[in-house]
Amino acid sequence: MNPAPQTSKEAAVRIILGEMGPLLDRTDAVAKIITDGHDLVAKDLAGMGELMARVEAVLQEAAENATTLLQEQKALRSKASGPVSKAIPGAAAPFPFWPMAACCLLSATLALAGMMMFDRATVEQARIGRAVTKSLHLLDAPTRAKLQAAIQKSAGD
Repeated sequence: MNPAPQTSKEAAVRIILGEMGPLLDRTDAVAKIITDGHDLVAKDLAGMGELMARVEAVLQEAAENATTLLQEQKALRSKASGPVSKAIPGAAAPFPFWPMAACCLLSATLALAGMMMFDRATVEQARIGRAVTKSLHLLDAPTRAKLQAAIQKSAGD
């Protein structure tokens, strides 16, 4: 049992400590949410690092394949410029299939990399949504209702 305060200063300190207790509890809860959010962001960044490493490997492979295709095209052109094409005056050069194939492969790889980069925004929005959902119970009822109404409104847009 706590003895009664002897001075007005002791009474004021007890009142302040009584009001600070719930605030400190809420601060601990917010710190836990921030720590959890930090862990989620670190996990997402690690995943993005792995994705970027895979994209870099695919781009490197595409560049190597394009080089190989160009070398094969040069070999085919040198074979095509042999006696058959010289025997037919005005014969058209062979259709440049390999450079087109290399360009298509490179374009598809770049499109895939662009889609993966676009997905980063979706990951960021999901992270923010998880943080808001976790901290929703800390808000008072009117603020929570306003936030949920804003979320519903933005989901409808």
